[in-house]
Amino acid sequence: MANAKKIGIIDIVVLGILVICLLFSIIGVSIDGWWTIKVDKDFEEALGITQDDIDNLVSETGFSSIGDILDLVGTDEYKESVDGLKEAIDNAEKLGLDDEELESAKEYLGFYQKLPAICAFAIMTVLMLAIAVAVAVVKLFANNGILRIVLLAAAVAALLFAIIAAALTGSIFDFINDSILGEEMTEYVKPVLGAASALLLVGGLLGGVAGAVGFFLGKKKA
Repeated sequence: MANAKKIGIIDIVVLGILVICLLFSIIGVSIDGWWTIKVDKDFEEALGITQDDIDNLVSETGFSSIGDILDLVGTDEYKESVDGLKEAIDNAEKLGLDDEELESAKEYLGFYQKLPAICAFAIMTVLMLAIAVAVAVVKLFANNGILRIVLLAAAVAALLFAIIAAALTGSIFDFINDSILGEEMTEYVKPVLGAASALLLVGGLLGGVAGAVGFFLGKKKA
């Protein structure tokens, strides 16, 4: 009896953690600060800038949040830019060209193509956590093996999607350094994951762990 009560408490704790993780992920895809710029302290003091100034600079890029990125990739200008870059690269490669401009075009295309992928994996993280929460609720009242498997699958998927979203975001930092900040500035400033992506990542990671706990330690069908 005591053991059954203990296992039931574990299910409730898992549900509570999953709800918190879901909230973290929702906040992560809703606020600004998906990425930000870390500035060397001496350089920051020499310029007389504050973190607010840096955040404003990042927000002006037009892709500082998932909402901004979704707005950007939905525009005709974005689609025309991607199509134009693909056509220019194809034509250059057919002519056997291999110069700095071609490499630059490939970098721009890679950057543009990663933006919708970042959004997709971030949103799928939220969806997987929402499914995990729903299953965890049902599991309290109608526990069976299938629900435990679905809970684990959704939670692990959330964990993987959150990691991929963060990794894709990190993969565009070289482009931001070279094409936006400038190579000469990399000694003093560098892009890093912001509070929004950190919240999503934490939500996905903890959600994955909570789902695994719910699968292995949660109350099993009698």
